[in-house]
Amino acid sequence: MMTPTFDVLYILLYEAACAVFLPLPSEAPMFLFPELSRGTVLVACATGKASGAYVVFCAGRSITSSRVFVNVMSALGLRKRWERLLEWSAKVIGTYGFAGFLLLNSIPGMPMRSA
Repeated sequence: MMTPTFDVLYILLYEAACAVFLPLPSEAPMFLFPELSRGTVLVACATGKASGAYVVFCAGRSITSSRVFVNVMSALGLRKRWERLLEWSAKVIGTYGFAGFLLLNSIPGMPMRSA
């Protein structure tokens, strides 16, 4: 029998993995842990998802600012397109605020976590 502490830790790790690389439904813990209160599961899910998103954000920022990334984008002839895409997405978010952010996140392939 697992303890509630282990269950919450498992939920945190599962949600962080879903945010980083797992193509699994992040809502699964709501149904898989009936012995925990819904509030506990929701807080664990939100904390795990946020920590995974933070890891992705930090990794993306360090990758896109690396010299290797810039050289590869230049060699492929995509550097100017990449810069224009980032400028355009920042302009959309600046113009429409949070609604613009949600719109850009709904487009597959957009650089969602770029700064």
